[in-house]
Amino acid sequence: MTHMVDNNEPLSAPVEPLKPIRNSKFYMDCITLQVENELFKIPLRCISFNTEPFRTLASRSLPSGDSPVEGESDEDPIVLPDTSKVDFERLLEVICDLDLKRQKIKSKHVWISALKLSTKWRLLDVRRMAIEVLSEMKFTPGQFIQYGRDYKVAQWLVQGYHGFARQESPLGPLESQEVTYGLSAAEGLDCILKLAALRENGLTRTPRPSSTPSGKSSAAQPSEVTVKTITVKMETIRAVFKHEVDELSTFEKGIDRPVSLTLDEWLAFLKLSSLREMDSIRNDAITNLPALLMNPAQKLGVAIDYNIEFWLVPAMQELVQREAPLSVADLEYIGIECAPRLRVS
Repeated sequence: MTHMVDNNEPLSAPVEPLKPIRNSKFYMDCITLQVENELFKIPLRCISFNTEPFRTLASRSLPSGDSPVEGESDEDPIVLPDTSKVDFERLLEVICDLDLKRQKIKSKHVWISALKLSTKWRLLDVRRMAIEVLSEMKFTPGQFIQYGRDYKVAQWLVQGYHGFARQESPLGPLESQEVTYGLSAAEGLDCILKLAALRENGLTRTPRPSSTPSGKSSAAQPSEVTVKTITVKMETIRAVFKHEVDELSTFEKGIDRPVSLTLDEWLAFLKLSSLREMDSIRNDAITNLPALLMNPAQKLGVAIDYNIEFWLVPAMQELVQREAPLSVADLEYIGIECAPRLRVS
């Protein structure tokens, strides 16, 4: 039996394919930086925007009129001044783990560079990791003192002094230079004298008399002296060099404190992260901004501009319940077109 086709029967509409969305973890925006005469293009997620110089990048990498955006191309990189490209490349080895087959970084030079720049730019996680890894490596007492002073690690300074205080031989010219590294002449002399006193007070001497072939001591021949041990406790080192150790400890405590960003800085982060879909930075900004926003109109305006839905209703309720009428400043935040809706509510 033949079936007739009804040409008037409507055909079903073709299904539109879903528009692809960007993966929140693995759709990476990059930024182009220039250090000395070399360009580096790295994922934005490698950068901590809560610290200098990267805090400044948030505002510099935002569109401004028709001018090119810094950091988006080789022609307009963001320049990092006063930075060694060797140190920067080594820092990136630590913070940008792009090689899945890479073995654990064992190079002292890489970790020292990472410590240097993480201290300079307050990259706290990198700094802690570098100190932890380097503390397990072998250093001379002189290196502990140098790195402790350069990168503000109090424990390394104590370890360096402790090593020099316990060594059997007195300080030589080279070791004296290592002890006085970075100090004035007066400070250096004071350190050397303190170390000499520690060594003298910690000496344990055991006399070993000379013997004649018959096994009897010879009264005419003086006894030899053998130094068995030099005992100096870490606590003693900390007490003797308290002023310098306390200075480094104060720096370490200060660098670990959270950075207090301004309202404008958090707004810059929110704008950048919203434009470039950087969810972690956007969430940080949304979490920290409420304490800095001065009034509900400002909060409502930010919520509208950056699509923060869960701020909208509370901010509108607070504005509606407020006795004072909307001011000119309020209208600048929320827009004139929004004002009638608030009054109707």
